[in-house]
Amino acid sequence: MRTYELVFVVDPRVSDEDVVAMTQEYKQMITAGGSQISKEESWGRRKLAYPIAKLNEGKYVLLGIESEGGKSSLPEVEHRMRQNDKILRYLTVRTDEDLKRAASRHPKTAGRAGRASPARAPPVPRAPLAPIPQPDPRRPPQGRSNAMARPRKVFYRRRKVCKFCADKIDYVDFKDVKLLQQFIPERSKILPRRISGTCARHQRLLQQAIKRARHLALIPFTTD
Repeated sequence: MRTYELVFVVDPRVSDEDVVAMTQEYKQMITAGGSQISKEESWGRRKLAYPIAKLNEGKYVLLGIESEGGKSSLPEVEHRMRQNDKILRYLTVRTDEDLKRAASRHPKTAGRAGRASPARAPPVPRAPLAPIPQPDPRRPPQGRSNAMARPRKVFYRRRKVCKFCADKIDYVDFKDVKLLQQFIPERSKILPRRISGTCARHQRLLQQAIKRARHLALIPFTTD
């Protein structure tokens, strides 16, 4: 069974009754195509991250869709939304593949953790090291002064850990704005791996989620 999430933004000047009627029309089109509505959420009136058609606010609606056999009327629904002037933005995301891939990682980790490690051979004893000759304190150092002979401080760089691997987050949701904003600095540029410490797999998922959120005006492209 395939699962989708359909999010669309409606013009704020449209009344709530018209938004409900518009949503009901799209739901009928989806069910007529053989799919089912699993959930429906109305986020209400929210401020856009950037102006769209000279508008700073919009009404968000989320629909969860389930379809069997890959048959759905989503292309027709998207065509209707593209022709509707009252809809500012829309986005359809398929979620079943990402959720299955995320769920398949936990059993492997659990099985690897519960597996007994093979017995290791006892360590081979090593010969004692020869003592290091100490300089004579009565003899002054040669070549450098006392200030230059001080040992240098060694600075160790702290190892960076992937936040998603540490928290066991395998699916990065584009609707989780608070999580995505942690990886976007003041200039609204996605933090690279060398700074954030994110692994390659989660970095790809993070970039995809941020691009989807930017398309729906949940996150700005640039800052003022």
